[in-house]
Parts: sequence; structure tokens; C-alpha cells
Amino acid sequence: MTTTLHIGPWFGEFGWELMWHAFARREAKKYNRAVVGCFAGSEALYADFADEFVTFGYTSQTQGARLRHCKPSQDLIDVIESFRRRTHLPPRLVDPRISSVEWIPFGRPRDPAPADVVIHARAIPAKGGDRNWPEERWDTLADLLVEKGVKVSAIGRGTASYCPESAHDYRNEKLDYVMTMLANAKLIIGPSSGPIHLAAQCGTPTLCWTDFQHHGGGMTNYQRLKSVWNPFEVPVTLIDGWQPSVQQVFGEAEAILAGDRPTDGHGG
Repeated sequence: MTTTLHIGPWFGEFGWELMWHAFARREAKKYNRAVVGCFAGSEALYADFADEFVTFGYTSQTQGARLRHCKPSQDLIDVIESFRRRTHLPPRLVDPRISSVEWIPFGRPRDPAPADVVIHARAIPAKGGDRNWPEERWDTLADLLVEKGVKVSAIGRGTASYCPESAHDYRNEKLDYVMTMLANAKLIIGPSSGPIHLAAQCGTPTLCWTDFQHHGGGMTNYQRLKSVWNPFEVPVTLIDGWQPSVQQVFGEAEAILAGDRPTDGHGG
């Protein structure tokens, strides 16, 4: 007898969806087929186990529901109710047990690599100005890296991220290509964000800044970046605080690229 698992769609931040897909993957092994409901652009997270997709487009309402990590509004529920009636896994799961998830590495080898260093210059107003690094600092950092002969590429959504003039603009690129870009990069740089968590699943060495004490889902950002959401133990160098200086970030980046930082996934 054929058994089918209906999954999703996920409502919440992209970073948490990176936990959700690993939970859904494990659950899908209990069924013959998996039908995945997801928002356009997230298909690559589920492609290895989805037999069928039901894709929902973005509107101002769905985008807001996703970014606010909240339950869908009644209007949105009405739009997707026909699918959700069949959903076996809930549309949002805040804190699945780590033992109940199954990770896979994302990205494919590519030569030459699309980028040496990938940056995610987050510019989400809802996150507050203190969490968004000023554009002029991103400009300076990218210029310093390019002067050293480093190819810099920017990722993220065009409306919620920034691309310095000296960087190659890959914002709004398809997710599967971003995964390949990350899998072949020497380093990703940015504040704690969804793309930073995605990089961990692509095996990308990471230079990230965050508030070490900030809690969410029962863990600190430090714990999440170092271990809980770092399933393949990629090298991670963390800076405490949302507003490091350009000199500090560039100095750390230089050291990492020169091989002067630990490579065991527990950088300082």
C-alpha cells in the first residue's frame, strides 16, 4: 500500500527552515511518497526526498509571515487550506530535537569556484539598525579584499541585503546555485543570519558576528553557530557583538584565508 506524507509549508525565518527540512527528511523515510508544500525558491532544500511539490508564491502577506516567524494569518490559511488539510507535519516547528533530524551536505563541486569569499550584507529593517552592518563598512571591507586579489560575491534577497560596488552581485540567485557557490567558497562573512546557517550545511568556513548571549529556541546564538546548527563541524570564527570594526573583520578574514585559524570547526 502506498503511503504519502504531506509536509509544510514552513512559516518562519529561513534559518529555522534549515532545521525544519532536516526534520522533514527523516520523517519522509517512514513513507513511500513525500508531497512537500513550500514557498517558491525553497525547493532545493527538499529536492532529494520530495516526490511532488506544491509551491506557493510570495506576496507581501506570506513574506511578512515568514520573516516574523509567526503563525499564518486567517487569510493566508484560507489560501492554502486545501493543502494543509492533508498535512501530516505541522507548518512550523520551533525546536525539533537534534536527534530527530537528518542533515545532508548541499552544493556541488565547481571549477573555477564562483567566488573566493561570499558576503551576506543583511539589511532587514525589522532586525533593527544595530544588527545591520552599515553599508560603508561593507564597501570598505569588499574593497580591501578585492585589493588583495580576492573575488568577492554577495548573496541574499535584493530587497533585504546589500551588494558593494566591488563585489559580484548574486542576490536573488536561485538557491541551488547559491548552495554550489557556498560549497566552493573559501569563506563566508556576515552577521548571524539564514545564509550563514545555510553555509554550515554547504561546508563553508565562516566568519560571523553576533550577540553571544542572545537566546532563541532554547539556545544561544553562539551554541547554534558553533555546534547545534553546524552539523558538519565547519570552521567557524565568531566575533561577539553586532558592530565589529572593519579592521577587526578584515584582520580575521585575512588570517582565515592565510590558514592561520583553526580548521576543526571551533575557531575562536
